[in-house]
Amino acid sequence: FLGRNTSLAVRAAKQAVAHSGVDLTRFDPYQIGVYTGSGETGLESSEFFRAMGAAWAGSPEMDFKDLGGRCSRLIPPYFSLRTLSNAGVAFLATELGARGTSCNFIHGDIASAQAISNAMEDLMEGRCQIAVAGGYDSLLNPSTYLAYHSVGLLSNREPGCSYCPFDSKRDGLVLGEGAAFLILETLEGARQRGAEILAEILQLEHFTDPSDSVEPKSDVDTFCSRVENALGESMPDFIVAHGIGTREGDLAEAVLLRRLFGSRIPVTALKSQTGYLGAATAAVEVGFAILSLQERMIPPIARHDTTDPAVELDLVTTQARPIEATEPSALCFAWSWGGQYSWTLLKKY
Repeated sequence: FLGRNTSLAVRAAKQAVAHSGVDLTRFDPYQIGVYTGSGETGLESSEFFRAMGAAWAGSPEMDFKDLGGRCSRLIPPYFSLRTLSNAGVAFLATELGARGTSCNFIHGDIASAQAISNAMEDLMEGRCQIAVAGGYDSLLNPSTYLAYHSVGLLSNREPGCSYCPFDSKRDGLVLGEGAAFLILETLEGARQRGAEILAEILQLEHFTDPSDSVEPKSDVDTFCSRVENALGESMPDFIVAHGIGTREGDLAEAVLLRRLFGSRIPVTALKSQTGYLGAATAAVEVGFAILSLQERMIPPIARHDTTDPAVELDLVTTQARPIEATEPSALCFAWSWGGQYSWTLLKKY
């Protein structure tokens, strides 16, 4: 019954639970929350092609009313379970025995950031004791490929040099798939069960600036004032940029980051390592940021050759860079095509 994207979600969430060492059977099931960010659907139009071919053979009308009867039997009977955008949260709640609060978000790249944010709020306000939160998506299907190709967002370069954010030769993105989940608890709850605490989320903010453009954009003053007010004196030791890999998108982000931090804070872009992951983006990059804090190393931008002269940032390229701070922190940015923005400030515990 699982679609490809939901299968990724179940695997990642189960790995997160196992790695955390938490025994969910020791919790009141109504105090276990599940929060997901997903793509809008996993619907693949090719599922209907056989039925369409049979129904419309020799018919000039090609009317959907002809898809009933015998032709409908050529449509996979469980396609809806594999394509619902909330299938992940439903399967996870069932698999994990979680009967507490559950939510699913579909706001593009920040969907999983909203899932994590919602989980944090429920933990702080006592609606759950433990939360499984993250995101998942699979963009490796013909319909998605054709959609991104039709608006000119895909890279046309050879695999060995494609998808290189902030590089002077960048020309678009490469589609991918993935999932990442976090086990979130209050500090008190984590200490009580003797958990190995990996990181602390200091801030997670998001806002919407409606846009009808395929390129992320925002009023620079509004964006910067929001980030500055939220961070205050807190400066991260490195930044995970959105780094979408398009010419206009990277330039717009470089202006924002330069305005906020100058060129004094190292910047990396992890989509060069993972491909573009849609709704899984924010959670996956938060997960990598946590691993980077644990290892005290900033991963480099892959396949980066020559920095665009208009990008005046301290980019981490060629090789990983060590983090010298005793209590290192990371700031992860994400934004969606529709104008939703988020940033997450993490600290090694």
